[in-house]
Amino acid sequence: MKRQVRFVLLIVLACGLASGCSARREREATLKQNLFMMRQAIDKYTLDEERAPQNQQGKSGTRAKRAENPFVR
Repeated sequence: MKRQVRFVLLIVLACGLASGCSARREREATLKQNLFMMRQAIDKYTLDEERAPQNQQGKSGTRAKRAENPFVR
């Protein structure tokens, strides 16, 4: 009986760890996609303006909002 309980607990623990890893992979994939999109926008701006952006300020002159770090909660 104790053997079966230990086995079930081991399976539950393994499933819990696996789901935590998949959530991290999803966050990393989202960050990778966002970085790719930002690089595309910078490249497009550079081609249009014939110069690289000098800072993160928008047209309104206010500083761009910093992205929240999803790994720090």
